[in-house]
Amino acid sequence: MVSLSPTKESSADEVLEYDKGWAATNKLLRQGASFSSHEKNCAYLNTGAQRFANVSAVTGLDLGDDGRGLALCDWDFDGRTDFWVTNRTGPRVRFLHNQLDSGNHFVGFRLRGTTASRDAIGARVEVYPTAAETPLIQTLYAGSGYLSQGSKWLRFGLGKTDGIDRVIVRWPGGDAETFESPSADAYYELVQGSGRATEWTPPTATAAPLTASNVTEPASGDASRVVLLRPAPLPESLTFTGADGKERTPSDYRGRPFLLNLWATWCPNCLAETKEWSGLKSEFDKASIEVLSLCVDESSGDPAADLAKAVALAGKMGFAFPVALGDANDVAILDIFQKSFIGRQSDIPLPSSFLVDADGQVAVIYKGPTDVPRLLADAKLLGAGRDSIIAGAIPFPGKWLEIPPATEARNVAIGMIDHSMPETAEAYLRQILPLYDKPVPNATEVDEDIRLAERTQCHVFLGAIFFDAKRFEEAIVEYDTVLATDPKRGSARDQKSRALIELGRKEEALAELELVLASRETPEVLVRAARLDAELGHKESAISRFRAALERSSDPATHNELANLLRDSGDSKGAIEHYKAALATEKPSPLTTNNLAWILATDPDASLRDGAEAIRLAHLALDATNRSIPHFFSTLAAAQAETGDFDAALESVDAAIAIAEKNNDAALAAGFAEKRALYQKREPFRESNSH
Repeated sequence: MVSLSPTKESSADEVLEYDKGWAATNKLLRQGASFSSHEKNCAYLNTGAQRFANVSAVTGLDLGDDGRGLALCDWDFDGRTDFWVTNRTGPRVRFLHNQLDSGNHFVGFRLRGTTASRDAIGARVEVYPTAAETPLIQTLYAGSGYLSQGSKWLRFGLGKTDGIDRVIVRWPGGDAETFESPSADAYYELVQGSGRATEWTPPTATAAPLTASNVTEPASGDASRVVLLRPAPLPESLTFTGADGKERTPSDYRGRPFLLNLWATWCPNCLAETKEWSGLKSEFDKASIEVLSLCVDESSGDPAADLAKAVALAGKMGFAFPVALGDANDVAILDIFQKSFIGRQSDIPLPSSFLVDADGQVAVIYKGPTDVPRLLADAKLLGAGRDSIIAGAIPFPGKWLEIPPATEARNVAIGMIDHSMPETAEAYLRQILPLYDKPVPNATEVDEDIRLAERTQCHVFLGAIFFDAKRFEEAIVEYDTVLATDPKRGSARDQKSRALIELGRKEEALAELELVLASRETPEVLVRAARLDAELGHKESAISRFRAALERSSDPATHNELANLLRDSGDSKGAIEHYKAALATEKPSPLTTNNLAWILATDPDASLRDGAEAIRLAHLALDATNRSIPHFFSTLAAAQAETGDFDAALESVDAAIAIAEKNNDAALAAGFAEKRALYQKREPFRESNSH
């Protein structure tokens, strides 16, 4: 496949399609699909025949690492090529030590240019083994593969031959130089202009000998623990019914840490977990953690009975924590929440728990059962700094090359939109916006940039929600909020113009588009500005903008709109040119086809008329619409009259009249009748005869 990454000239539709492709790919990955289908690394042996031999398994190179970069070198200078490999899903860097003792010979060279570049990139080396009919040839490259650069030493395998007749180097620029015969099984430096191969002595030992490491993976199971690098608010849209029958929300638990535990009366793991916790309630009390046992049984249709059933079972099992009743909407919201922070996504299981700090922000998510020591240890992460949270998040020690970015709470709202919950998404965005209103104490410059960017994105997202809900005035307020802090944000201004258009405020919309175009003239914005110009009566400006858009992207629809405008402005020649350009597609528009045929049949300028071509086009338009459009029959009649075939013209215009009358469009039928009168008098119709 060829990458279709968008460029600066890509249209909004092309960028959207690219984003949709990545979104679909990422969705599959989050669901556990493989990025590259678990393909193993491959190694092929050149046998000198027409086909290579697959030696992947026998060489031990068939690792399922999802390899990316490959750098070749002779790490221990024994003449055998070793591999350094970078991977996506295996060990990030793997050294593959070549220990195959073949008994063959080699020779290696490092080049140094004098008049050529110092590294002699582009030089070609020809090695002539003794008694060989053809030389061994290698070229020195600056890169050796995807994101890779191997050693600049050029190594030649000599097989069983231990003699070399000569070495020729063709330096960059074309000069060829012969070097005296070097010996096999050694490394040499070839300096341009010296004509002498100087043997190079490898170091006797590496500074840090490499030893094989034992790569271990944490045991995987159904249960998982996810620490949020930046805690996110528990959605206030959740509603619970307490054992007393009163409705509660997460805000009722604000001011103290609590653990929201999801369970069901039919779930044995849930009951066992809560029973274990109940026996250690004193430990929860010491840590000042309250537990809310939220029963999420499927509704029977009688909430009171469902609550009574949960409370009764909790009492029988000796639950030591308050019990509440949730519903399917709570489960859906919490499922969206947990998926928003987990790369490999799966539906929320039972039991599941959410550790929430005193400010109502989720710090840790537990999918499946968890034990009390783990919970108590994680309680120390509540309110902790970033370094402590990161240290507590990883299952094994290590060093970070760079601090991992945190997933932002806005992703939860995006998930809600994806699940057709726009009102819930709006409420969550309103809930998290205050988090970004004020600078965080002791925040770094990067943290501050993230805060401002997230604040802006929340307002942009709210604007999109309001726009989709046809709440255009509210959408404009959100876009104005964005533009107040970032006046150059063209996308927000563009969306504001769309909302203004929906409200009929076209002059204001055009003014916004003018500001967008001042920074970047994209074809889409030029076209929309041109349409507004045309609707507001600014024909010359509209024509100019349509032409500017077509200079950047030849779009059939834009050609058609420009042709219509030129036609209405009296420029039939220009209209013909752009109608033809609009029709140069695999599926030309029947309306565009008809419009071109009409000009060719009826224009007052005889040099522009072409009756035969107009007849052909009119038939194409009719055939494409099942011969059901009366205007297209009228166009055919005008074209036939232009060629002098008035009998055919009368037959065609009668068909147009019949369809108009069938559609109860008397005014249209009367207009066709006026043209019929001309054809009866053996006179063609000219557009100038029209009033």
